[in-house]
Amino acid sequence: MIGVTGYEGRLGQKLVELGCVPLVGLDVTNPASIIRVTRKMDCETIIHCAAITDVDKCEDANSEVAVIVNGTGTRNLRMNYPGRIIYVSTDYVFDGLRGPYTENAKPNPISNYGYSKLIGEAWARQNEHKTDIVIRTTILYGTKGKEDFVTKVISQLSEGKEISVPFNLYGNPTYTKHLAEALVYICNLKVDLPKIINVAGKDVISRYSFARMIAATFELDHTWIIPVKEVPGEAMRPLKAGLKLGLAEKLGIPLYNVMEGLTDMKNEQ
Repeated sequence: MIGVTGYEGRLGQKLVELGCVPLVGLDVTNPASIIRVTRKMDCETIIHCAAITDVDKCEDANSEVAVIVNGTGTRNLRMNYPGRIIYVSTDYVFDGLRGPYTENAKPNPISNYGYSKLIGEAWARQNEHKTDIVIRTTILYGTKGKEDFVTKVISQLSEGKEISVPFNLYGNPTYTKHLAEALVYICNLKVDLPKIINVAGKDVISRYSFARMIAATFELDHTWIIPVKEVPGEAMRPLKAGLKLGLAEKLGIPLYNVMEGLTDMKNEQ
């Protein structure tokens, strides 16, 4: 049985739809709740999605909370649950100077969000628990009821409003359902796996290019999309980020390009 922390989040919802078990009542900041829930559910593997993922909020008054949840929370889970953990991380553990990145690239986060996720990675990469895995991903979209970059672009263009989008901010847009399928696939592999695997959409593109593809897929007017250099938000973003997927391809993990993700999202609406 595969359990899921953060089951109400963007990725957690998709994992539950695929048959993973929501770990109701599990609070990663509370070791007692971890012990109680995991003993009751008796999961062989936990996909650890519970996290504070709002990059900008991690820079303000919630900065300490982000470290407690994303970092210390992963420590608590690792120390109080004996099974395997699949820890979902991010390309924001890098500085974005030389991306896209392989699994062996040296992390250097430039935001508190990236720093907090890197702390969590450290606990999942301990040698004492050889089956734990860190999955790095990026730019998730496509969960109903959850606002993301795609829904924002669609909303603005549908109303005939201009939307400014950076042309110098890069990453791999990743359809959440595809990532969930890949995670379940990884959980079911019967081979020894590396400690870190990059799993994301196949294409490393700018947010501006992504916005143009969204407009084309959903038959909206792309002329309202304005390319800009300024990247919005309180937190610094790794500009030239993104992930290389050669290892995932060798492992046979299902991967999809941007158009496949957007088309699937459109067809499921």
